[in-house]
Amino acid sequence: MTSNTSSSSSTLSSSSKSDRKFRFPFTLPEFGYHFNTLGELRKIDSDERFKFNVHPTDKDYNEAHYESLGAVIDKHIEDRLERDVGLLRMQIPVDDRENEAKSKIFMSKDALTSTKPLLVLVPGRHRRFVSSVPNLSYSPPSNYGTTSIGQWARRIIINDNINIGAMLEYLKQANEEGYDVLLTNPNENTGRLSGILKWIRGNETPSNHLLYVWDSILKKVNKPIVFVAHSAGGIAVFNLFKERPDETMARVKGIALTDSLHDATVITWQRVRRWFAKKATNWVPSPLPVNTLITRGITSKCGCPCRAAGHTEHAYTTVTAKEAVFAFLEDMIKSKEEAGEEIEIHGREE
Repeated sequence: MTSNTSSSSSTLSSSSKSDRKFRFPFTLPEFGYHFNTLGELRKIDSDERFKFNVHPTDKDYNEAHYESLGAVIDKHIEDRLERDVGLLRMQIPVDDRENEAKSKIFMSKDALTSTKPLLVLVPGRHRRFVSSVPNLSYSPPSNYGTTSIGQWARRIIINDNINIGAMLEYLKQANEEGYDVLLTNPNENTGRLSGILKWIRGNETPSNHLLYVWDSILKKVNKPIVFVAHSAGGIAVFNLFKERPDETMARVKGIALTDSLHDATVITWQRVRRWFAKKATNWVPSPLPVNTLITRGITSKCGCPCRAAGHTEHAYTTVTAKEAVFAFLEDMIKSKEEAGEEIEIHGREE
């Protein structure tokens, strides 16, 4: 999104191959929308739900309208993370240099100093991401279409409820259960300098981002650390353990995955794979009751127990598995077993 001379609108290039440009507002009220007290996105004047086909015969306009509204919602959520949840925004890279693109993460005010366990949230990615080893000589891609910080699924935010589509319900329960939180931002890999897209140093891909956050922040924290990672976020988590096996296994107490896209076979060290088999669980789409142990159709790529998320749609697995996720993480933090001991698996089996 780039500014123009109007104070109440923005210009967005369509996400299609068209060169057409459109003007859209900067705020939700100017779009004609608000989130009601239930967290639903509604039209201010008619209380109607969002409709993608604003102009039924103009695909380019509808896509550009959706992306621009999504960008406004991104800003709305970031504001709420600071104002309502009380999180702090931290700039990354943490060593500030002039004339370079920057990103951010959010965390609890005392996340780095308190003795509370630290819950690290890693979202997925709406579209396919660039190579894990990007060619930095190429022009970097835009971040449009990716899942932004503080969100699980934009589609749920827009079509269902912001409280569950964003991370707000997780943050509420984390606070109630005595966690500090850190919200990663794996999909903001580029930023604009003088209108030109630039790679964000050390954060060029989701996997690079999580490595950077670990090296710069997490490995210095003297407290229990647990992860919740959705979809492609699981790939970044597995890459972190592949690249920093000793540090992560010593510090991380448990990993809750929701329909993760990871491939555990990329980790060749057997002790790391044994750690995952004991300390991680993946909640997958299933019509079975939440937390039912799934054994059919599970391959070696999972590398850990798989359980029913209680929903058949990928995007909702984090939402419906929330109570099971927090119960699992509590068990992992309290667990005192040695690395070689077996962990008893609880729950129903399919």
